[in-house]
Amino acid sequence: MTLQEIIEETNQDETLQVVKELIRNGKWYEICRTVLVKNLQHLKSLAKVQSELTVASQGLILRGSRIIMPFKLQNRVVVLAHEGHQGIRKTKSLLREKVWFPEMG
Repeated sequence: MTLQEIIEETNQDETLQVVKELIRNGKWYEICRTVLVKNLQHLKSLAKVQSELTVASQGLILRGSRIIMPFKLQNRVVVLAHEGHQGIRKTKSLLREKVWFPEMG
C-alpha cells in the first residue's frame, strides 16, 4: 500500500471529506445534520477525537502523527499488518503507531 494510494482513497472517501470540512470550520456540532454521509457512526467516532485531528498538506487526515485510514483500505491495512505473523498484540501495536480508524479495537 503506497502513500499515494492512501491519499487518493482519502480524497474519494465521502466521510473523510466531511471530516476535512469539519476540521476546517469547527462545526462538529452539526454532524447530525449531515445526512449525506453513509457511515454516520464512523463520523461520530471521529468527532470524539476531533481535537486531535488535522489535515495534512497532501489531504491526509491525521490523528496526532497517525494517518486516518479511509474506510475502503481499513481491512487491507489489517491484513498487511498480519502478514508478518507477529501475534495479535504486536500487530495491533504496530498498526497503532502508524494508522488509526475507529474500529481498530
